[in-house]
Amino acid sequence: MTEYTLKENVEAGRFELHIDGELVSFANFSERDGVVTIPHVETKPERRGQGNAGTLMDLVLDRLRDTEREVVALCPFAAGHLRKRS
Repeated sequence: MTEYTLKENVEAGRFELHIDGELVSFANFSERDGVVTIPHVETKPERRGQGNAGTLMDLVLDRLRDTEREVVALCPFAAGHLRKRS
C-alpha cells in the first residue's frame, strides 16, 4: 500500500509530497495574512509524468481550504490546477 504524505515545511518555505517516505514533489510558498503564494512547483526528474505534481497540488489545496487560507498561484502549473479544481 502506497503512503502519500503532505508536509508543510515552513522552514524551507515549501509543501512537500512524500511517497513511502521519499520526497517526490514540492511547491515553494510564502504566506502573509492568510494568503499563500505558490511561485513554483517541481517534481524529481525520475518521478515526472506520474501525476505526482497533481497529487501534491490536490493535497495542498485541500490543506489550505481546511485551514481557511487563500491561495495565489503564480506558477503556471499550479494556476492551471487551481482553475481545474474551481
